[in-house]
Amino acid sequence: MVKRALSLLCGLCLLFVCVQGSLFAQPPPTYLVGDCFPWGTDADGDLTSWDVGEFGDNALNNLDLIYLLRAVTKVPGYVVPFCSDIFDAMDSFPVDTETQRGGNRILDNLDLISTLRRVTNVDPSRPRRQACDWKLNPQGCCGAPRGAGLLIDKSVAAAVQVGPGAVTQAGQFRVPVFLTSKRDITFSGFSVGLGFRNVKIRLRFQPAAWQPTLVDTDLSGFLSAAWLTPMNAKMTSGQALLLGYVETAEPLPSSAGEVWLELYGAVANEVGNSLPVGVDFARATRVK
Repeated sequence: MVKRALSLLCGLCLLFVCVQGSLFAQPPPTYLVGDCFPWGTDADGDLTSWDVGEFGDNALNNLDLIYLLRAVTKVPGYVVPFCSDIFDAMDSFPVDTETQRGGNRILDNLDLISTLRRVTNVDPSRPRRQACDWKLNPQGCCGAPRGAGLLIDKSVAAAVQVGPGAVTQAGQFRVPVFLTSKRDITFSGFSVGLGFRNVKIRLRFQPAAWQPTLVDTDLSGFLSAAWLTPMNAKMTSGQALLLGYVETAEPLPSSAGEVWLELYGAVANEVGNSLPVGVDFARATRVK
């Protein structure tokens, strides 16, 4: 009788411990899709700042868009690791549904468009994602793009070219930037990051016909721009379009000798294609 009572008591204690554990277990950490600003805090001491809890402020605003733009256009210091929570937070396209985690493990203009819609509340949804165990399960978390099998549509559809620089009447130095099509194409989005190699002064962008949606000039010596509305007309193979001019906000210093314009990244999307298309560009071009 005593043994039976003790056995029953132990069973009740075990049940209490299990129930208490389930009641007080911490839910897995999550992050708001698109929320990548601010970042830079190493909360877990692993010498990185890409993990859940080390970025974001649980709000979506223009600063999230700017940080995403810098990552898409590969501005130095803002390229995030492919296999990380912050990359997944930036990867907002395709959008999350009730049954499918969003993203395709690619950062391009479609992610900028998706996040822009949420920042402006055109899309009021605010999905959250559970952090993946990137370090212990890299294959499961960091495999190839879902269903695509390719990181990019490998057909080269465009090229970015820059012309020689010139000094304006006001003394600023400016360089024209062209987008040339390699086949018939209607662009749904385009973004580019560039800067002067040996001249670290503020830059600005003077657009031509196709008006950019986002322009980031906050970093001295660097500039990123994104065109997130489709072109009005299809470009034919070999057609060149003047995007605009990269211009210094002040005259070049008298000590400036050769001036090189560096392109860090260029990403193009076309209407009807969910993958970015290939873009050719020279990494550095002497413009003076």
